[in-house]
Amino acid sequence: MAYYLDLFSPETFEAFRQSTQGVSGFRVRQKHMAEMVVAGDNENG
Repeated sequence: MAYYLDLFSPETFEAFRQSTQGVSGFRVRQKHMAEMVVAGDNENG
């Protein structure tokens, strides 16, 4: 099972919380790791 961490500032967390939470951004240097995220990775069990 893979785990991923999204870090937010208080301001970006509030903006994400108020959004549909369907999209998150990554730095260019993290592009390869971001491409490995697949639907269902955030589900338990």
